[in-house]
Amino acid sequence: MFFLPLIGLAASVIGTGVSVYGQMKATEAAKKRARLQQRMEEMRARRQKAQEQRQAQLLQSQSIAQGYAQGAGGSSSLYGATSNIASQAASNVLGINQGLAFSRQTTQLNTQIANAEMISNIGSGLSSLGGTALSVAGNETAMRSLRSIAG
Repeated sequence: MFFLPLIGLAASVIGTGVSVYGQMKATEAAKKRARLQQRMEEMRARRQKAQEQRQAQLLQSQSIAQGYAQGAGGSSSLYGATSNIASQAASNVLGINQGLAFSRQTTQLNTQIANAEMISNIGSGLSSLGGTALSVAGNETAMRSLRSIAG
């Protein structure tokens, strides 16, 4: 009878340890996933920026070719058109960079959330362990009382 509360306490300690270990592994995996997502987002942004620059070069070339074909080569309107294309491309690249910055901030926040959840779960496990220890101590006191009454 005396060993039953100790077995319960041991099971609680082991369960808390396994729970903490599992939470630590889950947090590590969440961090790895966040880093991978960030790398994927950065690669996507690089591709978008390169595509935007290629598109701008193509549009500028077409604009210049049409301008010369129409006899307006070297005119201020042709320079204005190519300048407008470059300006629009720069604005689009800025939007891509801003999106990437937001993605980085989101990744950092997700990592902070994973860390906070791990700490919270460890605290819950320790609280549960403390409750079990108090319960075992209470059971032991009750058993002593019963023995003294019966004895």
